[in-house]
Amino acid sequence: MPIRFKCPNCQKGLVVKDELAGKKVKCPACKGPVTIPAPIAPPADLEDFAAAALASDGAAAKKEAAPEKPKEAQPIKFTCDFCGEVVEAPAAEAGKRIPCPNRECRQIIKVPLLKEEKPKDWRDVQKAAGPSFAKRDEPAKPLGTWDDSRGKVSQESLEEAGVVLEEQEPVTVGQRVRFWGMLASAGAVAFVIYLGLSAYFSQSAQKKALDKALTYVEPKSKEEGPKTRLSTPLAAEVYRAVGEFHVQARQAEPAREAFVKARAQFAQAKVDGVLSPAERDLFLIDLAVSQVDLGGTEDEARDKARLEWDQVQGGGNLALKPKYAAREIDATLQQINSPEARALAMRAVAAKLFRRDKKDLAIGLANSLANVNAAGGGAAFDAQFLPLAQVVSLLVAAGQAAEAAKRIDPPTDQAKGVHWAARLAYAEGHALQGNFDQALKEAQRKGLPRDRLLASLAVAAVALDQKKVDEARANAEHALAAEKEMTKKGKAKTSGLPSVLLQHLARVAVRAGLVDKARELADAIPDRPCRARAQLEFLLIELAKRRETGTTAEPKLVDEFVKDKETLAYGLGHEAVARHNSRLGAKGESLDTVETLEERFRPLVYAGVALGIQDTRK
Repeated sequence: MPIRFKCPNCQKGLVVKDELAGKKVKCPACKGPVTIPAPIAPPADLEDFAAAALASDGAAAKKEAAPEKPKEAQPIKFTCDFCGEVVEAPAAEAGKRIPCPNRECRQIIKVPLLKEEKPKDWRDVQKAAGPSFAKRDEPAKPLGTWDDSRGKVSQESLEEAGVVLEEQEPVTVGQRVRFWGMLASAGAVAFVIYLGLSAYFSQSAQKKALDKALTYVEPKSKEEGPKTRLSTPLAAEVYRAVGEFHVQARQAEPAREAFVKARAQFAQAKVDGVLSPAERDLFLIDLAVSQVDLGGTEDEARDKARLEWDQVQGGGNLALKPKYAAREIDATLQQINSPEARALAMRAVAAKLFRRDKKDLAIGLANSLANVNAAGGGAAFDAQFLPLAQVVSLLVAAGQAAEAAKRIDPPTDQAKGVHWAARLAYAEGHALQGNFDQALKEAQRKGLPRDRLLASLAVAAVALDQKKVDEARANAEHALAAEKEMTKKGKAKTSGLPSVLLQHLARVAVRAGLVDKARELADAIPDRPCRARAQLEFLLIELAKRRETGTTAEPKLVDEFVKDKETLAYGLGHEAVARHNSRLGAKGESLDTVETLEERFRPLVYAGVALGIQDTRK
């Protein structure tokens, strides 16, 4: 019967034939040495044992007297050298060659001769040549045979003959579940460790880049600071970018403090008189839009991730402690000089507030800017009506038509002369509601090309904000056509509108897909900072295309679009390129080339790297 036992090394169950008892083999599982144990004899039959003990003496004597069978008549038992089969042959076949009875083998084997049993004589032992422990030359064994001289069996022969078999233990459902559960847990742990390490190194690179940018505006020593003083716009942008970083990191107070410092840069610049008014207003528009993200829910305010909305909305005394410096956005809007720029800022801020369902806050901000009430009709252009038009457009968008009519009467089909502010207000209000057909109708009523331009431009800007590209393109084309009409009448390169409005028109046109017309308009803008800002929009569109294809950008790309290095737009271009590359995981490219730039633009590159790394976590 087969011998069943377990490997003492790996506890794997094994099954072998009983004739291999005492042999040494290698475990098929762990390859460790194993001695096959002797088979366990079945328990003795007690009744047979008692019967044998009480047997008669005569029977025992007869048994002892029985003649022993001659050894010559006993069969010869031996093992086949090829398959290990135990063969039994008649004594008469001794020394002859016979086929192996195993059907699977059938090799010709030789029957061994009978050995004569006699006492061993020490004189007959063959003496070996050489010293006692010298190695003896032994006859070579046929390939695949067993080495019985050392009590071992060839492992290859055992496996070929199928003698040593691995006992297959059935795997239960519970064992499978535990195995896959452990495997999944190990994978999850490895993934968490990977994310943790990635976040750690990412945060480290982010912090280094942000600290490096701050050294240009807040150096801890003379050696650490820049060799040349940053211009007011560049220093202000460093603080604005740091504030945006803290907003995204859900750190409300550091963000607000950075925004306050950004705004304070222009308060000083107003004294020394070295700053372009248009560039100042364009930056304050960006700052006001960034400040909208300071506001949050009560839970976010409690966790200090955001501020409460009444601290963000408007007004406030900046001389108080930052904790009580409320109404940040209004403080920024009030510093914008031109009514046109203030209206553009209010439009951008209101669009963000509407997306966050803060319509009342948007109307409150617009009211704080509207210091003049409309009186009577007429078509005379007075920029002071722009804030009032913003209030009315927001009231229309919020569904408060009656309240809007108290401020400015809505245009009617019978009206012969439509006030430009009413046209603008109701066209923009319908666009904010998503009713672009009515908005286009209001914008394109008969009237002066300037009036149609302002209304169509407002509708196109709202359409872009709502990702309505077709509506944006249609209204932008109407606005560009009106600008061309004004240019022909004045026989000048541009319509004579403020450069801030022309820059905004070029920005809307290029984002609506009217690239060639927008470039022609941008290059003709008389004010340098506004012209550079318009050119910057083409760089941003190029970076957006590269982001879709996962292509990085070299710093020299900025020079292809922004021509004037003495403007903030040129620095913003390098910030945008660094942010783009870092977002794609190539922050090293920007950091490797930062030393090749003029020192005044380097802090914006560092800020762009920090913001780009942060963008990947959104």
